[in-house]
Amino acid sequence: MKPVTHVGLAILSLAMLLGLAGCGGEKVDGKLNIQLLSVCEPTFTDFQALIESYCISVEEVGGIIDHNCSSHLGNLELKVDQTSGKVRLIVEGLDINLRTIVRGRSVPISLVSGEQNTISIPVAPLEGFGLLAGQQDGCTALPYLAAGHTATVFPSGHVLVVGSGSPTVSPSQAAFLIDPATARMDLIATPTSLHRFGHSSSLLADGRLVVLGGENQVGSGQDEIVILRGTEKLHQTYDRANDYLSISFESLMNGLMVARVAHDAALFNGDQILVNDSERTAEMFMGSTEQSGFIQVAPPFDPFPDNNSRIVTVTPIDQERAVILGSLADHNGMLTVTKNSRTISFTPFDLSVSPRSNALGVALPRGQVMFLGGKTGSAINDSPVVVIDSNTQTLHEVEIDSNTFPRVGYTATLLEDGRIFVIGGASISAQFVPGSTFFLEQSGDNPPKWLVYPGPQLMMPRAGHTTSLLEDGRLIVIGGITAGPGVTDQQVAASAEVIGF
Repeated sequence: MKPVTHVGLAILSLAMLLGLAGCGGEKVDGKLNIQLLSVCEPTFTDFQALIESYCISVEEVGGIIDHNCSSHLGNLELKVDQTSGKVRLIVEGLDINLRTIVRGRSVPISLVSGEQNTISIPVAPLEGFGLLAGQQDGCTALPYLAAGHTATVFPSGHVLVVGSGSPTVSPSQAAFLIDPATARMDLIATPTSLHRFGHSSSLLADGRLVVLGGENQVGSGQDEIVILRGTEKLHQTYDRANDYLSISFESLMNGLMVARVAHDAALFNGDQILVNDSERTAEMFMGSTEQSGFIQVAPPFDPFPDNNSRIVTVTPIDQERAVILGSLADHNGMLTVTKNSRTISFTPFDLSVSPRSNALGVALPRGQVMFLGGKTGSAINDSPVVVIDSNTQTLHEVEIDSNTFPRVGYTATLLEDGRIFVIGGASISAQFVPGSTFFLEQSGDNPPKWLVYPGPQLMMPRAGHTTSLLEDGRLIVIGGITAGPGVTDQQVAASAEVIGF
Protein backbone atom coordinates (compact mmCIF):
# COMPACT_ATOMS: atom_id res chain seq x y z
CA MET A 1 0.00 0.00 0.00
CA LYS A 2 1.25 3.44 -0.87
CA PRO A 3 1.33 6.01 1.96
CA VAL A 4 1.00 9.67 1.10
CA THR A 5 2.26 12.21 3.63
CA HIS A 6 1.72 15.94 3.73
CA VAL A 7 4.07 18.87 4.11
CA GLY A 8 3.53 21.78 6.45
CA LEU A 9 4.58 20.02 9.67
CA ALA A 10 5.38 22.15 12.72
CA ILE A 11 6.57 20.56 16.00
CA LEU A 12 5.81 22.53 19.16
CA SER A 13 6.07 21.66 22.86
CA LEU A 14 4.27 22.54 26.08
CA ALA A 15 4.69 21.42 29.69
CA MET A 16 2.12 19.60 31.79
CA LEU A 17 2.97 19.93 35.50
CA LEU A 18 2.24 17.77 38.54
CA GLY A 19 0.29 18.71 41.71
CA LEU A 20 -0.35 22.44 41.29
CA ALA A 21 -1.92 23.94 44.41
CA GLY A 22 -5.68 24.03 44.68
CA CYS A 23 -6.31 21.62 41.83
CA GLY A 24 -6.94 18.45 43.87
CA GLY A 25 -5.92 14.94 42.87
CA GLU A 26 -2.71 13.66 41.30
CA LYS A 27 -1.75 15.40 38.07
CA VAL A 28 -0.06 14.17 34.93
CA ASP A 29 3.62 15.09 35.08
CA GLY A 30 5.57 15.40 31.87
CA LYS A 31 6.08 17.12 28.57
CA LEU A 32 3.74 16.87 25.59
CA ASN A 33 5.12 17.23 22.08
CA ILE A 34 2.45 18.51 19.71
CA GLN A 35 2.90 18.02 15.98
CA LEU A 36 0.72 20.47 14.10
CA LEU A 37 -0.21 19.13 10.65
CA SER A 38 -1.00 22.13 8.51
CA VAL A 39 -2.31 22.55 4.98
CA CYS A 40 0.31 22.88 2.28
CA GLU A 41 -1.10 26.13 0.90
CA PRO A 42 -1.03 28.58 2.57
CA THR A 43 1.85 27.21 4.63
CA PHE A 44 1.90 27.20 8.41
CA THR A 45 4.62 29.83 8.20
CA ASP A 46 2.07 32.09 6.52
CA PHE A 47 -0.32 31.54 9.43
CA GLN A 48 2.41 32.09 12.03
CA ALA A 49 2.96 35.60 10.72
CA LEU A 50 -0.64 36.41 11.72
CA ILE A 51 -0.80 34.50 15.03
CA GLU A 52 -0.33 36.63 18.15
CA SER A 53 -1.21 33.96 20.72
CA TYR A 54 -1.94 30.26 21.06
CA CYS A 55 -4.65 28.71 23.21
CA ILE A 56 -4.80 25.05 24.18
CA SER A 57 -7.76 23.33 25.83
CA VAL A 58 -8.00 19.86 27.32
CA GLU A 59 -11.39 18.28 26.68
CA GLU A 60 -12.98 15.17 28.11
CA VAL A 61 -16.52 13.83 27.95
CA GLY A 62 -18.59 16.48 29.68
CA GLY A 63 -16.55 19.52 28.70
CA ILE A 64 -13.28 21.44 28.99
CA ILE A 65 -11.17 20.54 32.05
CA ASP A 66 -8.38 23.07 31.50
CA HIS A 67 -7.56 25.97 29.18
CA ASN A 68 -4.56 28.26 28.83
CA CYS A 69 -3.24 30.86 26.37
CA SER A 70 0.19 32.33 25.73
CA SER A 71 2.16 34.04 23.01
CA HIS A 72 4.56 31.06 23.14
CA LEU A 73 3.45 27.44 23.28
CA GLY A 74 6.49 26.50 25.34
CA ASN A 75 5.25 28.69 28.22
CA LEU A 76 1.89 26.92 28.55
CA GLU A 77 1.06 24.80 31.59
CA LEU A 78 -2.00 22.55 31.72
CA LYS A 79 -3.49 20.60 34.61
CA VAL A 80 -4.95 17.15 33.91
CA ASP A 81 -5.88 14.50 36.49
CA GLN A 82 -4.36 11.09 35.87
CA THR A 83 -7.85 9.66 36.32
CA SER A 84 -9.23 11.70 33.42
CA GLY A 85 -8.80 8.81 30.99
CA LYS A 86 -8.73 9.72 27.32
CA VAL A 87 -8.83 13.42 26.49
CA ARG A 88 -8.67 15.58 23.39
CA LEU A 89 -6.46 18.61 22.86
CA ILE A 90 -7.80 21.68 21.06
CA VAL A 91 -5.22 24.08 19.63
CA GLU A 92 -6.18 27.55 18.39
CA GLY A 93 -4.11 30.30 16.82
CA LEU A 94 -5.49 33.82 17.45
CA ASP A 95 -4.69 37.02 15.59
CA ILE A 96 -4.15 40.47 17.07
CA ASN A 97 -7.93 40.98 17.37
CA LEU A 98 -8.29 37.67 19.29
CA ARG A 99 -10.04 36.04 16.36
CA THR A 100 -9.29 32.34 15.85
CA ILE A 101 -7.71 31.92 12.43
CA VAL A 102 -6.55 28.28 12.71
CA ARG A 103 -7.90 25.46 14.86
CA GLY A 104 -7.19 21.78 15.39
CA ARG A 105 -8.69 19.05 17.58
CA SER A 106 -6.80 15.86 18.33
CA VAL A 107 -8.09 12.32 18.34
CA PRO A 108 -8.62 10.87 21.87
CA ILE A 109 -5.33 10.30 23.71
CA SER A 110 -4.18 9.02 27.11
CA LEU A 111 -1.66 11.20 28.98
CA VAL A 112 0.72 9.21 31.18
CA SER A 113 3.06 10.62 33.84
CA GLY A 114 6.74 10.05 33.28
CA GLU A 115 6.31 9.34 29.58
CA GLN A 116 7.08 11.45 26.55
CA ASN A 117 3.57 12.06 25.21
CA THR A 118 3.36 12.94 21.52
CA ILE A 119 0.24 13.75 19.51
CA SER A 120 -0.37 14.97 15.96
CA ILE A 121 -3.11 17.54 15.51
CA PRO A 122 -4.28 18.52 11.99
CA VAL A 123 -5.11 22.23 11.97
CA ALA A 124 -7.28 24.00 9.42
CA PRO A 125 -7.91 27.66 8.60
CA LEU A 126 -11.22 29.14 9.79
CA GLU A 127 -11.37 32.20 7.58
CA GLY A 128 -11.05 30.35 4.28
CA PHE A 129 -10.03 27.16 2.54
CA GLY A 130 -6.56 25.68 2.58
CA LEU A 131 -5.11 23.21 0.09
CA LEU A 132 -4.63 19.81 1.75
CA ALA A 133 -3.40 17.95 -1.33
CA GLY A 134 -2.62 18.84 -4.92
CA GLN A 135 -0.14 18.92 -7.76
CA GLN A 136 1.17 22.38 -6.87
CA ASP A 137 4.69 22.96 -5.57
CA GLY A 138 4.90 22.06 -1.90
CA CYS A 139 1.85 19.79 -2.00
CA THR A 140 1.42 16.06 -2.50
CA ALA A 141 -1.36 14.92 -4.85
CA LEU A 142 -4.14 12.56 -3.84
CA PRO A 143 -3.24 8.87 -4.30
CA TYR A 144 -5.26 8.90 -7.53
CA LEU A 145 -7.44 11.29 -9.55
CA ALA A 146 -10.80 11.39 -7.75
CA ALA A 147 -13.86 12.21 -9.85
CA GLY A 148 -17.26 10.54 -9.69
CA HIS A 149 -16.12 8.98 -6.41
CA THR A 150 -17.77 8.68 -3.01
CA ALA A 151 -16.32 9.69 0.38
CA THR A 152 -17.53 8.11 3.64
CA VAL A 153 -16.69 9.26 7.18
CA PHE A 154 -16.34 6.51 9.80
CA PRO A 155 -16.84 6.99 13.57
CA SER A 156 -13.06 6.76 14.01
CA GLY A 157 -12.72 9.93 11.90
CA HIS A 158 -11.23 8.18 8.86
CA VAL A 159 -12.46 9.14 5.41
CA LEU A 160 -12.70 6.37 2.81
CA VAL A 161 -12.68 7.46 -0.84
CA VAL A 162 -14.06 4.85 -3.25
CA GLY A 163 -13.95 4.72 -7.04
CA SER A 164 -13.25 7.28 -9.74
CA GLY A 165 -14.09 8.09 -13.32
CA SER A 166 -10.42 8.52 -14.19
CA PRO A 167 -9.00 5.84 -16.52
CA THR A 168 -5.60 6.20 -14.84
CA VAL A 169 -6.80 4.61 -11.59
CA SER A 170 -5.56 1.07 -10.96
CA PRO A 171 -8.62 -1.24 -10.81
CA SER A 172 -6.91 -3.24 -8.07
CA GLN A 173 -6.46 -0.12 -5.90
CA ALA A 174 -9.57 1.96 -6.50
CA ALA A 175 -9.98 3.22 -2.93
CA PHE A 176 -7.88 5.09 -0.37
CA LEU A 177 -8.18 5.81 3.36
CA ILE A 178 -7.41 9.18 4.97
CA ASP A 179 -6.16 8.98 8.57
CA PRO A 180 -7.55 11.82 10.75
CA ALA A 181 -4.55 11.93 13.09
CA THR A 182 -1.60 11.64 10.72
CA ALA A 183 -3.05 13.00 7.43
CA ARG A 184 -1.71 9.89 5.67
CA MET A 185 -3.59 8.60 2.66
CA ASP A 186 -3.19 4.89 1.91
CA LEU A 187 -4.36 2.98 -1.14
CA ILE A 188 -6.61 -0.02 -0.44
CA ALA A 189 -6.82 -3.24 -2.47
CA THR A 190 -10.14 -3.56 -4.33
CA PRO A 191 -11.96 -5.91 -6.72
CA THR A 192 -11.58 -4.70 -10.30
CA SER A 193 -15.33 -4.01 -10.49
CA LEU A 194 -14.86 -1.21 -7.95
CA HIS A 195 -13.18 0.88 -10.63
CA ARG A 196 -16.48 2.66 -11.23
CA PHE A 197 -18.02 6.10 -10.86
CA GLY A 198 -21.46 7.59 -10.24
CA HIS A 199 -22.09 4.89 -7.63
CA SER A 200 -23.37 5.19 -4.06
CA SER A 201 -21.70 4.14 -0.80
CA SER A 202 -23.86 3.44 2.26
CA LEU A 203 -22.46 2.89 5.75
CA LEU A 204 -24.51 0.32 7.66
CA ALA A 205 -25.00 0.54 11.43
CA ASP A 206 -22.63 -2.38 12.04
CA GLY A 207 -19.80 -0.75 10.08
CA ARG A 208 -20.07 -2.52 6.73
CA LEU A 209 -19.86 -0.24 3.70
CA VAL A 210 -22.04 -1.20 0.73
CA VAL A 211 -21.17 0.10 -2.76
CA LEU A 212 -24.02 -0.01 -5.29
CA GLY A 213 -24.56 0.96 -8.93
CA GLY A 214 -22.61 3.40 -11.07
CA GLU A 215 -20.84 2.66 -14.34
CA ASN A 216 -17.45 1.43 -15.46
CA GLN A 217 -14.90 2.96 -17.80
CA VAL A 218 -16.67 1.75 -20.96
CA GLY A 219 -20.05 3.13 -19.90
CA SER A 220 -21.69 -0.11 -18.73
CA GLY A 221 -23.96 0.01 -15.70
CA GLN A 222 -22.76 -1.96 -12.67
CA ASP A 223 -24.99 -4.53 -10.97
CA GLU A 224 -22.21 -6.08 -8.87
CA ILE A 225 -22.49 -5.25 -5.16
CA VAL A 226 -19.25 -4.72 -3.24
CA ILE A 227 -18.98 -4.74 0.56
CA LEU A 228 -16.16 -3.50 2.76
CA ARG A 229 -15.45 -5.81 5.70
CA GLY A 230 -13.14 -5.73 8.71
CA THR A 231 -14.35 -2.28 9.71
CA GLU A 232 -14.80 -2.95 13.45
CA LYS A 233 -11.90 -0.65 14.39
CA LEU A 234 -13.13 2.07 12.02
CA HIS A 235 -16.46 1.94 13.83
CA GLN A 236 -14.90 2.77 17.22
CA THR A 237 -13.14 5.75 18.75
CA TYR A 238 -9.74 6.38 17.21
CA ASP A 239 -6.85 4.48 18.80
CA ARG A 240 -3.29 5.05 17.63
CA ALA A 241 -2.45 1.39 18.38
CA ASN A 242 -4.92 0.05 15.80
CA ASP A 243 -4.06 -1.18 12.34
CA TYR A 244 -6.73 0.53 10.26
CA LEU A 245 -5.55 -0.88 6.94
CA SER A 246 -6.64 -4.46 7.73
CA ILE A 247 -9.88 -3.98 5.79
CA SER A 248 -10.98 -5.75 2.62
CA PHE A 249 -13.56 -5.36 -0.14
CA GLU A 250 -15.61 -8.34 -1.28
CA SER A 251 -17.82 -8.74 -4.34
CA LEU A 252 -21.10 -10.47 -3.50
CA MET A 253 -22.36 -13.42 -5.52
CA ASN A 254 -25.81 -11.83 -5.87
CA GLY A 255 -25.94 -8.34 -7.37
CA LEU A 256 -28.57 -5.68 -7.93
CA MET A 257 -31.76 -6.74 -9.67
CA VAL A 258 -31.01 -4.06 -12.30
CA ALA A 259 -27.74 -2.35 -13.21
CA ARG A 260 -28.32 1.26 -12.15
CA VAL A 261 -26.19 4.15 -13.30
CA ALA A 262 -27.63 7.45 -12.04
CA HIS A 263 -29.68 6.62 -8.95
CA ASP A 264 -30.69 7.63 -5.44
CA ALA A 265 -29.77 5.44 -2.44
CA ALA A 266 -31.23 5.93 1.05
CA LEU A 267 -30.46 3.97 4.24
CA PHE A 268 -33.20 2.81 6.63
CA ASN A 269 -33.17 0.86 9.90
CA GLY A 270 -29.39 0.66 9.83
CA ASP A 271 -29.12 -2.03 7.15
CA GLN A 272 -31.78 -1.52 4.44
CA ILE A 273 -30.79 0.49 1.35
CA LEU A 274 -33.58 1.71 -0.93
CA VAL A 275 -32.31 2.25 -4.50
CA ASN A 276 -34.29 3.98 -7.24
CA ASP A 277 -33.44 5.32 -10.68
CA SER A 278 -37.03 6.13 -11.71
CA GLU A 279 -36.68 3.92 -14.79
CA ARG A 280 -37.19 0.45 -13.34
CA THR A 281 -38.91 -0.82 -10.22
CA ALA A 282 -37.01 0.35 -7.13
CA GLU A 283 -35.21 -2.28 -5.09
CA MET A 284 -33.94 -2.70 -1.57
CA PHE A 285 -30.70 -4.22 -0.34
CA MET A 286 -31.11 -6.10 2.96
CA GLY A 287 -28.02 -6.14 5.14
CA SER A 288 -29.31 -9.14 7.07
CA THR A 289 -29.09 -11.38 3.99
CA GLU A 290 -26.75 -9.26 1.85
CA GLN A 291 -29.17 -9.56 -1.05
CA SER A 292 -31.23 -7.08 -3.04
CA GLY A 293 -34.78 -7.50 -4.34
CA PHE A 294 -37.58 -5.42 -5.82
CA ILE A 295 -39.72 -3.44 -3.38
CA GLN A 296 -43.38 -4.01 -2.71
CA VAL A 297 -45.56 -0.91 -2.46
CA ALA A 298 -48.58 -0.88 -0.18
CA PRO A 299 -51.49 0.58 -2.18
CA PRO A 300 -52.92 2.96 -3.16
CA PHE A 301 -50.07 5.44 -3.79
CA ASP A 302 -46.84 4.78 -5.73
CA PRO A 303 -43.79 6.82 -4.65
CA PHE A 304 -41.96 6.05 -7.91
CA PRO A 305 -44.42 6.67 -10.77
CA ASP A 306 -43.55 6.74 -14.48
CA ASN A 307 -41.88 10.14 -14.73
CA ASN A 308 -39.72 10.52 -17.84
CA SER A 309 -36.63 9.17 -16.03
CA ARG A 310 -36.58 11.90 -13.38
CA ILE A 311 -34.95 10.50 -10.24
CA VAL A 312 -36.97 10.85 -7.04
CA THR A 313 -34.97 12.18 -4.06
CA VAL A 314 -35.53 10.16 -0.89
CA THR A 315 -34.28 11.90 2.29
CA PRO A 316 -34.61 9.93 5.57
CA ILE A 317 -35.71 11.89 8.65
CA ASP A 318 -35.51 8.89 11.01
CA GLN A 319 -34.87 5.14 10.84
CA GLU A 320 -38.11 4.28 9.02
CA ARG A 321 -39.42 7.46 7.38
CA ALA A 322 -38.27 9.75 4.58
CA VAL A 323 -39.55 12.84 2.79
CA ILE A 324 -39.46 12.51 -0.99
CA LEU A 325 -39.43 15.12 -3.75
CA GLY A 326 -39.79 14.66 -7.51
CA SER A 327 -40.57 13.69 -10.14
CA LEU A 328 -43.97 14.81 -11.42
CA ALA A 329 -45.68 18.08 -10.61
CA ASP A 330 -46.73 18.20 -6.93
CA HIS A 331 -45.08 14.83 -6.32
CA ASN A 332 -43.92 14.84 -2.70
CA GLY A 333 -44.82 13.17 0.57
CA MET A 334 -43.83 10.76 3.33
CA LEU A 335 -42.35 7.35 2.56
CA THR A 336 -42.30 4.65 5.27
CA VAL A 337 -40.12 1.52 5.16
CA THR A 338 -41.14 -1.62 7.04
CA LYS A 339 -38.31 -2.96 9.20
CA ASN A 340 -36.77 -6.22 7.90
CA SER A 341 -39.05 -6.11 4.85
CA ARG A 342 -39.04 -4.74 1.31
CA THR A 343 -42.56 -3.38 1.79
CA ILE A 344 -42.91 0.40 1.70
CA SER A 345 -45.85 2.81 1.87
CA PHE A 346 -46.29 6.36 0.65
CA THR A 347 -48.52 9.20 1.87
CA PRO A 348 -48.59 12.18 -0.54
CA PHE A 349 -48.48 15.77 0.66
CA ASP A 350 -49.51 17.16 -2.77
CA LEU A 351 -47.66 20.41 -2.17
CA SER A 352 -47.42 22.70 -5.18
CA VAL A 353 -43.92 22.33 -6.67
CA SER A 354 -42.69 21.75 -10.21
CA PRO A 355 -41.07 18.44 -11.24
CA ARG A 356 -37.49 17.97 -10.09
CA SER A 357 -34.93 15.24 -10.67
CA ASN A 358 -32.27 14.02 -8.26
CA ALA A 359 -32.29 17.14 -6.07
CA LEU A 360 -29.95 17.28 -3.07
CA GLY A 361 -31.85 16.52 0.12
CA VAL A 362 -30.59 17.65 3.55
CA ALA A 363 -32.46 16.49 6.66
CA LEU A 364 -32.93 19.34 9.14
CA PRO A 365 -34.11 19.18 12.77
CA ARG A 366 -37.76 18.67 13.69
CA GLY A 367 -38.78 16.76 10.57
CA GLN A 368 -37.82 19.42 8.02
CA VAL A 369 -35.95 18.67 4.79
CA MET A 370 -34.20 21.13 2.49
CA PHE A 371 -34.12 20.20 -1.20
CA LEU A 372 -31.61 21.96 -3.43
CA GLY A 373 -31.56 21.98 -7.23
CA GLY A 374 -32.86 19.24 -9.47
CA LYS A 375 -34.82 21.76 -11.54
CA THR A 376 -36.11 20.52 -14.88
CA GLY A 377 -38.42 21.85 -17.56
CA SER A 378 -40.99 24.21 -16.10
CA ALA A 379 -39.04 24.42 -12.82
CA ILE A 380 -36.14 26.38 -14.34
CA ASN A 381 -37.50 29.71 -13.12
CA ASP A 382 -38.52 28.40 -9.67
CA SER A 383 -36.42 28.87 -6.55
CA PRO A 384 -33.52 26.40 -6.54
CA VAL A 385 -34.12 25.69 -2.83
CA VAL A 386 -37.31 24.59 -1.07
CA VAL A 387 -37.93 23.38 2.49
CA ILE A 388 -40.65 20.85 3.30
CA ASP A 389 -41.96 20.50 6.86
CA SER A 390 -43.20 16.93 7.25
CA ASN A 391 -45.10 17.73 10.45
CA THR A 392 -47.24 20.54 9.03
CA GLN A 393 -47.04 19.28 5.43
CA THR A 394 -46.07 22.74 4.22
CA LEU A 395 -43.53 23.94 1.66
CA HIS A 396 -41.43 27.09 1.81
CA GLU A 397 -39.39 28.51 -1.07
CA VAL A 398 -36.05 30.00 -0.03
CA GLU A 399 -35.40 33.36 -1.68
CA ILE A 400 -32.17 32.99 -3.62
CA ASP A 401 -30.73 34.77 -6.63
CA SER A 402 -30.79 31.95 -9.19
CA ASN A 403 -28.25 33.82 -11.33
CA THR A 404 -25.52 33.57 -8.69
CA PHE A 405 -26.46 30.17 -7.22
CA PRO A 406 -24.94 27.00 -8.81
CA ARG A 407 -27.09 24.79 -11.03
CA VAL A 408 -25.22 21.47 -10.93
CA GLY A 409 -22.26 19.72 -9.33
CA TYR A 410 -22.36 21.36 -5.89
CA THR A 411 -22.59 19.88 -2.40
CA ALA A 412 -24.71 20.94 0.58
CA THR A 413 -23.59 20.07 4.13
CA LEU A 414 -25.42 20.60 7.43
CA LEU A 415 -22.97 22.11 9.93
CA GLU A 416 -23.13 21.61 13.70
CA ASP A 417 -24.43 25.17 14.18
CA GLY A 418 -27.44 24.48 11.93
CA ARG A 419 -26.23 26.30 8.82
CA ILE A 420 -26.18 24.71 5.38
CA PHE A 421 -22.87 25.12 3.56
CA VAL A 422 -23.16 24.98 -0.25
CA ILE A 423 -19.81 24.46 -1.99
CA GLY A 424 -18.73 24.78 -5.62
CA GLY A 425 -20.68 23.63 -8.64
CA ALA A 426 -21.32 25.20 -12.02
CA SER A 427 -23.91 27.35 -13.76
CA ILE A 428 -24.56 28.69 -17.25
CA SER A 429 -25.34 32.13 -15.79
CA ALA A 430 -22.76 34.80 -16.52
CA GLN A 431 -23.30 36.17 -12.98
CA PHE A 432 -22.23 32.94 -11.32
CA VAL A 433 -18.70 33.07 -9.85
CA PRO A 434 -16.82 29.74 -10.24
CA GLY A 435 -15.47 28.45 -6.95
CA SER A 436 -18.03 30.33 -4.88
CA THR A 437 -19.69 29.02 -1.72
CA PHE A 438 -22.87 29.97 0.15
CA PHE A 439 -24.26 29.73 3.67
CA LEU A 440 -27.98 29.24 4.29
CA GLU A 441 -29.03 30.09 7.84
CA GLN A 442 -32.51 29.89 9.34
CA SER A 443 -33.49 33.15 11.02
CA GLY A 444 -37.11 32.47 11.98
CA ASP A 445 -39.76 29.77 12.23
CA ASN A 446 -43.03 31.65 11.80
CA PRO A 447 -43.03 32.29 8.96
CA PRO A 448 -39.96 30.22 7.97
CA LYS A 449 -37.14 32.48 6.80
CA TRP A 450 -33.65 31.68 5.59
CA LEU A 451 -30.74 34.06 5.16
CA VAL A 452 -28.43 33.39 2.21
CA TYR A 453 -24.96 34.91 2.16
CA PRO A 454 -21.65 34.15 0.41
CA GLY A 455 -18.93 32.05 2.02
CA PRO A 456 -15.19 31.88 1.36
CA GLN A 457 -13.91 31.20 -2.14
CA LEU A 458 -12.54 27.74 -2.93
CA MET A 459 -8.85 27.42 -3.73
CA MET A 460 -9.93 25.78 -7.01
CA PRO A 461 -13.25 26.16 -8.86
CA ARG A 462 -14.64 22.63 -8.73
CA ALA A 463 -17.80 20.60 -9.38
CA GLY A 464 -18.67 16.94 -8.88
CA HIS A 465 -16.56 16.84 -5.71
CA THR A 466 -17.41 15.27 -2.34
CA THR A 467 -17.65 17.05 1.01
CA SER A 468 -16.98 15.34 4.35
CA LEU A 469 -17.59 16.92 7.76
CA LEU A 470 -15.33 15.43 10.41
CA GLU A 471 -15.86 15.15 14.16
CA ASP A 472 -12.86 17.41 14.80
CA GLY A 473 -14.61 20.35 13.09
CA ARG A 474 -12.82 20.18 9.75
CA LEU A 475 -14.66 19.95 6.45
CA ILE A 476 -12.76 18.22 3.64
CA VAL A 477 -13.55 18.79 -0.05
CA ILE A 478 -12.14 16.08 -2.32
CA GLY A 479 -11.57 15.91 -6.08
CA GLY A 480 -14.13 16.56 -8.80
CA ILE A 481 -13.67 18.37 -12.10
CA THR A 482 -12.93 21.97 -12.92
CA ALA A 483 -15.81 24.46 -12.88
CA GLY A 484 -13.93 27.53 -14.02
CA PRO A 485 -10.82 28.93 -15.66
CA GLY A 486 -7.25 28.59 -14.50
CA VAL A 487 -7.14 24.89 -13.56
CA THR A 488 -7.57 21.61 -15.40
CA ASP A 489 -9.74 18.61 -14.59
CA GLN A 490 -6.61 16.70 -13.64
CA GLN A 491 -5.46 19.38 -11.19
CA VAL A 492 -8.85 19.47 -9.49
CA ALA A 493 -9.20 15.65 -9.36
CA ALA A 494 -5.76 15.39 -7.73
CA SER A 495 -6.55 17.92 -5.01
CA ALA A 496 -8.37 18.31 -1.70
CA GLU A 497 -9.21 21.40 0.33
CA VAL A 498 -10.05 21.85 4.00
CA ILE A 499 -11.72 24.46 6.19
CA GLY A 500 -12.34 24.48 9.94
CA PHE A 501 -15.42 25.34 12.00
